[in-house]
Amino acid sequence: MDALPPLAVEDSTSGEPPAAARTGQPAAWASAPNAANSSSGAPAGPSVTVGAGWERVSAAAGVLRGELERPGGFHRARARGIVERLMKVELGAAQETALDVWGAVYGVASGILHGSAAGPGEAVQLYADLLGAAHQLLVPLPDRAARVLELAALQAPGAAEAAELAGWADPRATDYFFRCGPAPVWLNVLQEHAPHLLMPDGAVGGQWPAAPFLDHVAGADPDAARAWLTAPAGEGAAAVARTQQVAAAGRLALDGLLGLAVRHRDVVDAGQLRAVLAHPGVRESGGAVVGATLRLAARWARAMPRTGRTREWILVVEVLLTGAVEDEHAGHLSLRAVAERVAAAEARAKEAADAGDAAAAEAVVTAALAREEEMRELIAEQAAAHLPPHEVAVLLRELACTAYPAGRTAGAHPNIAMIRAALAGLLARDTELLPAASRSLVYGADLDQVHAGDPAAYGGPRLARTVLDLAAADADAGVGLAERTRWLARVAAVDGRPPRRPSARRLRRARRRAGRAGVVGSGRRARRAPGGR
Repeated sequence: MDALPPLAVEDSTSGEPPAAARTGQPAAWASAPNAANSSSGAPAGPSVTVGAGWERVSAAAGVLRGELERPGGFHRARARGIVERLMKVELGAAQETALDVWGAVYGVASGILHGSAAGPGEAVQLYADLLGAAHQLLVPLPDRAARVLELAALQAPGAAEAAELAGWADPRATDYFFRCGPAPVWLNVLQEHAPHLLMPDGAVGGQWPAAPFLDHVAGADPDAARAWLTAPAGEGAAAVARTQQVAAAGRLALDGLLGLAVRHRDVVDAGQLRAVLAHPGVRESGGAVVGATLRLAARWARAMPRTGRTREWILVVEVLLTGAVEDEHAGHLSLRAVAERVAAAEARAKEAADAGDAAAAEAVVTAALAREEEMRELIAEQAAAHLPPHEVAVLLRELACTAYPAGRTAGAHPNIAMIRAALAGLLARDTELLPAASRSLVYGADLDQVHAGDPAAYGGPRLARTVLDLAAADADAGVGLAERTRWLARVAAVDGRPPRRPSARRLRRARRRAGRAGVVGSGRRARRAPGGR
């Protein structure tokens, strides 16, 4: 279809094809000159009619191109209408594929009617295909439940059973099959003969009917589930891990993958989740759905045993905490915008009242209140998309405790330098986002009174407290003062003032306090933040 030359639709005034046909440009190019004439008051010429006709021709060509790429669209659409009307369900991509049989049946029947040779065997096969397609289209779910259970109970399915499953037009039957806990061997059979059934449907927000089945396989045969998720999806340089392809299908698939990782941490590793969470689509759309995804990721992170946390785990937690720091300051900016709008409206209302125009003053106040309500709803939606403060506090504590996963006397984490750098980087980022005039107020509190788990309007002191707690744990482990504090240069570079390192006496006091509690996060004797604020 792409190779066809442009259609030559003659212009009634010149006998020439329109500009779009001569140049291959869109129809808007052909109608642009006439639009200029219309704006000048001249009557609409024939080129307007030609332009509109060419747009219809282009649309029809697009439909024809799609039909050539995937024949049977007309018959598939008719069958879809019957299914949705009878079953009251919306079909997905797998069911659309199952309905391709109607295009194939009509194509064969049309060929026979128009003189194509057909033997008795072909006629029998055509009749069998038509009968099977009608069965899938018209038989209600209760009448096919026995067959669904029979297939789910098979311990040695093959290509024929996979093809039967792929031919189901009722999505409820497919969902029920996957929830029945079929044998793990079905994973390889479907991947070989009907791989589209295992993947989520991106056209409907990432609905993933096979997710319960993957969860079942992960419990029964973790190696098989892990191999399927880590296998490359695609060919050549464009190939990516199947976990990324699943997550990219939509929010529902992403949450399903994170839930699988929470329940089976040996099946989805931290490196795969890091690649998934780095996708910009994770935070798209906003609202409560984004917050639910972030909470799932935080739940996975904190559920990981401390002795099993790797470099990739540290990077995932750093990404989550960096997003939390940025979200916190975005929320403060939104609240400040509301306050400024209200103050400006009050000033305008006062001016109008002083001028004796009570009606104008009342109108200003009413409009301001309406806008304030809209902003409050927007802020609430924005807050729902953030990681809750208590989750942030837990992640901070877990990141600091990972530095010495088995206790301070049992040795440090192999990547403890990454942990120190991550915490210092978070503190530097928080300082950078905070207005310079506000830093002395936010960081001016006595850090003796701050705990990493305390709720607070600003998370900066909590970050500073966590940095000092880790420094106290390092001191207990015999790490030198220079190594404990060298990462704080990042904070000094942001703040522009020379950092005042915690004195050895203060760190000794923090070490004694932390030693009595026996955990990282309870040393609370250093009184100021590392940046001297």
